[in-house]
Amino acid sequence: MPPTESRGEHPLHPRAPENAQDSVLQLWAQNNVHTGASSKDIAQTPKSPTDHSDVGKILGDFSIENDTAKAVTDEIKRRSFSSEAAGVAGVANVLADNSALTDLLTDSNGNITRRTVENLRMADQGSVAHQFDSKNPVSTVLTPEERTDLDFVARHLGALGTGLMSGAIAGAKTAEIAKLAEKNPQMSISDLVNLATTTIANAVEAIKKNEKPSVRPADEPTVRPEQFAQVAKGVLDKLDPHHDGVTKEQLAKAMQDHTLTGPEAQAVAAMYRNFDTLHDLSRHQWWWSANTMTTGDLDKFESIRSVHQTKTKETADLQYWANTQLKNFSTNHSEYLTEDDIERGLKNPATSKNDRDMLQLAKKYYGEMDSWYNSDGLKASDFEALAKKYDSDSDGKLINSVYSSCWSVADAGQQKGTSYSLYSENDPLKSIAPEAVRQGHIGDCYFEAVLAGLAKANPAVVRDMIKDNRNGTYTVTFPGATTEPITVKAPTEAELGTYNKGGKNGVWASVIEKAYGEYRRLHGHDAPTPQEGADGGGWPEPVIKLLTGKDTDTIDVPGAKQADLADKLAAAFASNPPKVIAADIAADTDFWHVFLDKREATTADHLYRLHEYTIVGFAPDGRGGGTVEVRNPWGHNDDSPSGTFKMPLDKFMKNFAHVAIQK
Repeated sequence: MPPTESRGEHPLHPRAPENAQDSVLQLWAQNNVHTGASSKDIAQTPKSPTDHSDVGKILGDFSIENDTAKAVTDEIKRRSFSSEAAGVAGVANVLADNSALTDLLTDSNGNITRRTVENLRMADQGSVAHQFDSKNPVSTVLTPEERTDLDFVARHLGALGTGLMSGAIAGAKTAEIAKLAEKNPQMSISDLVNLATTTIANAVEAIKKNEKPSVRPADEPTVRPEQFAQVAKGVLDKLDPHHDGVTKEQLAKAMQDHTLTGPEAQAVAAMYRNFDTLHDLSRHQWWWSANTMTTGDLDKFESIRSVHQTKTKETADLQYWANTQLKNFSTNHSEYLTEDDIERGLKNPATSKNDRDMLQLAKKYYGEMDSWYNSDGLKASDFEALAKKYDSDSDGKLINSVYSSCWSVADAGQQKGTSYSLYSENDPLKSIAPEAVRQGHIGDCYFEAVLAGLAKANPAVVRDMIKDNRNGTYTVTFPGATTEPITVKAPTEAELGTYNKGGKNGVWASVIEKAYGEYRRLHGHDAPTPQEGADGGGWPEPVIKLLTGKDTDTIDVPGAKQADLADKLAAAFASNPPKVIAADIAADTDFWHVFLDKREATTADHLYRLHEYTIVGFAPDGRGGGTVEVRNPWGHNDDSPSGTFKMPLDKFMKNFAHVAIQK
């Protein structure tokens, strides 16, 4: 998304000639620089008022290491040109290349602003007639190409403050040429112009293809439940132009579609994750089992959501009212409210409007709360139970699940500062850290725990297993399967919010998770998406073997001696480099819990069962046999069972079942 904050208004610039390249040459000619001069002459030439340095500042410091068009293109892909810079260059190029559109967008003062853009849009729709430079009302019908260009200008005008002069194209290229001249002092002006044009054109093309900046400039708002159906129908129109409905397999492919970004990425993740519930909403026959999702299902979802929202609000308001006002309307101010009490209150002219509204709602919902065991009337606790019922019924669960799916993408794949590069730092070893490993919505804790351990113990191994193919794909060669390299696409926003979560360390952890899932799919683990090849749980030993090429020493904790386990942990961390260590907690085996089917999800120390953790540190000194530092692959940034925490070794042994140590 373009940034929303204003950068301030630019000073007026002269209109550029229709040919952008000629405009650059004319600007340099005004500085007494001729086409035969070298770039060194250009770099030393004093700047004139027409050099548009303000636009150059917006472009930012974009240094080019080489002087070939291919090198420029590669550099743009590597640095993913900032959205502000690409916005400036893109708008300017569009205006320079489409003089008719530029004339329509330019007001009598020579400015192009948000107002002139919106006026032209309205004129194009035939809804208004607006007066531009000429004195005659204009009702314009744009060509499809002009309409596309107009949409592009409207999207990126926000990066330019309150307005833009079409002459900015000259300034943008002038600023770029000046930088290139400093780096390539012997290059001719014509070559510099071509190189600058290539630089900006590639940046524009990146935006037009929905390629993101390497670091997200702003948060993406979460799609609200009331917005979901409309956004999702827009996605369905793209995936299903014939309106036959989309299958779960089609949505699985859409999860990997880089053109679905922003709200659309959230919607496709929500549709995919909730497909089994959503796709049958508009069919009511018990025997019906459609395998496609249609706009009818989304319309039904919106209908359910609207009704449910009303009921949830009404019952929540009733609960609050009952806690504070019920006794004022009950007979003898008791704790019970009867139907007679409700009717009496409604007939009383002294009853306030708010109380009257609440009594009407109590009458509406009375039948849902009344039963044989509360024949004396309704208590405040009955209203509380009613509110909880609507908050957690099947409709409420679906609505919450859809919203949670959208929120996950916004939170993990679209937050400000999220890095879409393989590594966020020029030195990969500074990016490869356990913090980048954050388990998503599939059951691959056994893999994520080992990957986090390897990132902590030996990040160079992680770096060396990934090859950036410079075409939007990565090839991962696991040390334990060197003859089976796995090539995967860069993760999408939808994937970063659904599987290993995106963040500020780059996408390396998501790439390896995706490659591991694909590796498992190739070895017979059927799954609709690459990452889900890793779903379903597993053991850490095969993962340690695959990621390190080494075997493991697995310790059965209940049968181990505390001193022996302490020695093995100390030796593993004293090794150079340290060893990868993972540990799991078994299921609840208490007889009565199993018999009553009420197994506890956590231990007495609130650690999650049937879950794999990483041991990231051990200090042999201290009480309890030493201190173990444990990390949950959920990766929460807190000292809790969901994040990284420390515990005495004796307490560790009471909670954990197995410890797997890389040999």
